[in-house]
Amino acid sequence: MVNLSVWREDICVGTVRLRPAEAAALVEGLTQGLVELAERPADDATRMGEVEARLARLEGRLAEPVWRSAAAGAVRSVRGAFKAVRPGARP
Repeated sequence: MVNLSVWREDICVGTVRLRPAEAAALVEGLTQGLVELAERPADDATRMGEVEARLARLEGRLAEPVWRSAAAGAVRSVRGAFKAVRPGARP
C-alpha cells in the first residue's frame, strides 16, 4: 500500500491508501497532466492559477473532518488563555 497525503500549508487536507496498481495509475495521470501543462503556451502565472483552481475545487469536495473543527476550537481556546495571561503577547 502507498499512503498519499495532500497538504495545504501545514494542515493535511486528505489522506488515501493506494494499492500498487492505483499508485501506478496516479503516477501515469500526473505524468500525462504535467506533459499537457508543459506543452501549453501559457505563462507560469496562468499555469499556477489553473493548478490552484483545481486544488480549490478538489478541497471543496472534501467535507471538513470533525477532528479538524475540534482541533481548531482547541487552538483558539489555548491562544485565548495565553492572551489572557500575557496581554501583550502575539496571537
